[in-house]
Amino acid sequence: MSDAVEPGQIEMMLKSRVAVVTGATRGLGEGITRAFANEGATVAMFGRDLERLRQHEQELAGAGSTAVPHQVDVSSSAAVKAAVDATLDRFGRIDILVNNAGIAPSMPLLEMADRDRDEVFAININGSFNCARAVLPSMIDAAYGKIINLSSVTGPLVSGKGLTAYAASKGAISGFTRTLALEVAEHGINVNAILPGSFDTPMMRGIARLRSDDEDGYLRALGSGMPMGRLGSSEDVGDLAVFLASDRSRYITGAEIVIDGGNVICEHCGTSRAVAFSCKRRGFCSSCRARAWPTRRRGCATRYCPGCRCGRGCSACPTRYVTAWRGTERWSAPCWRCFSAWYMAGIGARPGRGDSPTAAAGR
Repeated sequence: MSDAVEPGQIEMMLKSRVAVVTGATRGLGEGITRAFANEGATVAMFGRDLERLRQHEQELAGAGSTAVPHQVDVSSSAAVKAAVDATLDRFGRIDILVNNAGIAPSMPLLEMADRDRDEVFAININGSFNCARAVLPSMIDAAYGKIINLSSVTGPLVSGKGLTAYAASKGAISGFTRTLALEVAEHGINVNAILPGSFDTPMMRGIARLRSDDEDGYLRALGSGMPMGRLGSSEDVGDLAVFLASDRSRYITGAEIVIDGGNVICEHCGTSRAVAFSCKRRGFCSSCRARAWPTRRRGCATRYCPGCRCGRGCSACPTRYVTAWRGTERWSAPCWRCFSAWYMAGIGARPGRGDSPTAAAGR
């Protein structure tokens, strides 16, 4: 269905395509919807907040794009089928499906009620099943289709405390993506997954509010720990989704593509900074007055800064400093266990070897 591009015109990668994007209300789904519309696609927006979807419709219409809102709970196969049928009746086909809808409640396994677990699985797993099953017959008839599942690095590659249900659901999406890719490859349908890392989205901000009193500060600390120095944006994942939805990805299927600014490949990057920032009792070292970022070993109870040169003992355990003399000034170092904890936290600049207590206090 590719159209010739006139000289001087900008090629639109999704011109004349019809796409369904779930969870299009906000966050990554909204970013993908806008990216698709900018590349010429007609987008059926599935979400639960109809008023917000209508706002997107008006904004995109003002830019010359077509986006149609559908109030859909993807955990309901009947609601999904009705919205897909309405899209097919209006536009005649569906070329692209983006399974983006998802939730990520954060709580320890022993505190999670069955209803909380079931809601995560119903939306994150069943929702992808329901939508793929609803659009596939028309894609098979057309011998063409692109299915993009929004997974996560959390579950397939890494994880974090309090995310057992979310991580399990995203791990399931990995298996779902690979298996479905094999089932439909003979029909000319590509199935791939995007694995985002930490992005500045409403979902991530919700997690930040649970972990810190300073939401923006937490996200800045998290972003500064990334190899690329920032959190991802909805535009970043939108551009990747456009590529996977276009014919330029025609020989890619069953793939899981990580988009996280390099964080997952970095041994000492990322969340450790935000973990330290999230301490509700952070303050200044009781002795040298340097900023006291708590280590993981003692959490909020740590009152001495890692690397403190005040001679009061190790900042995180009863071990005394190993002391020595440099000229007329004494210098010291934390014990190796707490030095390792400081190093893993990656917070701030460690006072240089040989610093005196006076110099350390001024840092």
